[in-house]
Amino acid sequence: MTIAVGFLSLPTELICHILILLNPRDISCCAMTCNIFWLVVWNSVYIQYKLEIHVQGLIGTGTAAMNSSSVSRKRLCSLKKLASLW
Repeated sequence: MTIAVGFLSLPTELICHILILLNPRDISCCAMTCNIFWLVVWNSVYIQYKLEIHVQGLIGTGTAAMNSSSVSRKRLCSLKKLASLW
């Protein structure tokens, strides 16, 4: 009996960790390929923050800081609110 093991069979947390290492354009491309990637991107505060930083043309602090507890949903909302003021 052969069990197919692929990238999508990895735990969501691991997929998220791998995606966060990509640049924002590649993350967006991955999110468009399938529903699982889209859900991972949509549900990850870290990835959403990275994409929002890119969209606003700001400079991020790197993946090391983004994997810490410094990125919160509140911080992401503040960033989006800042963008809406323009």
